[in-house]
Amino acid sequence: MVVGIGTDIVTKTELRPEWLKPEDPFCHATFTAREQREGAERRDRHSYFCGRFAAKEAVFKTLGLPTDTRLPLREIEILGGDLSAPAVRLHASAAEAARRRGIRSILLTLTHNADYAVAFALAQGGPNSNEEELWQT
Repeated sequence: MVVGIGTDIVTKTELRPEWLKPEDPFCHATFTAREQREGAERRDRHSYFCGRFAAKEAVFKTLGLPTDTRLPLREIEILGGDLSAPAVRLHASAAEAARRRGIRSILLTLTHNADYAVAFALAQGGPNSNEEELWQT
């Protein structure tokens, strides 16, 4: 059962390359250590992080929280995606929000071009879902 959907678009000029370095406070506050390691291995780091940022915003929208909710984006982790769909892992308050909403899995797709990164997320679950839990404690 579909529990929530979310989409987001990022203009690549919105995220300055210097913000995406591990020592930058924005990078540290937004991306997990694992995401930072994955990004460092990418040929186009900037596109990678722009896509991840759009994905985090899209996943946040699936949680059905008020738009003024303070939720650290590091609690939404987006991994993989080279040869398969990117995987979503939720931590701490993001995981709790998913549990309250009955979310068991989130499907995610990303696309890029020279100027934009776009993400679409679809949360599945419901009270009788047998889906594997996506959060980690």
